[in-house]
Amino acid sequence: MSAKTIIYLLVFAVSPPAFGQTESEDFQSFCFHFFTDSAFQSSRISFPLKTIRYSEGFEKVDSLFTSEKHWQFSDFGYLGRESPDNYHVQIYDNFSQVLRNTGERVVAFEGLENGIHLSLFFRLQSSKWILVKIEDFST
Repeated sequence: MSAKTIIYLLVFAVSPPAFGQTESEDFQSFCFHFFTDSAFQSSRISFPLKTIRYSEGFEKVDSLFTSEKHWQFSDFGYLGRESPDNYHVQIYDNFSQVLRNTGERVVAFEGLENGIHLSLFFRLQSSKWILVKIEDFST
């Protein structure tokens, strides 16, 4: 894991809840479990999971929906096992990708001159983080 990723994760780990927001599970701890434990991952996805991506030929955008039955575990490269020098992981705290302390987080895998652009959208529901959408605009 790169130093930049560790810094981002630490920022979120020590951020207090926003005014009026109840205590919830730590996002850094959640991410570790989500990206390493297949049963935990499956339990923290809002099915059917919407995935937005380019169609073949990259001419338009398609929306796909994955049921729990068809879900396949993935660490999405979060742990840096596959070519960590080709992208970095950015975690945003809301869907606008502007850092604030909210009940939303986006884990974005942003490629370095290689076309990787994958974003995982998480929302805090009943004090638990849930994956609610994937956007894959990788080319």
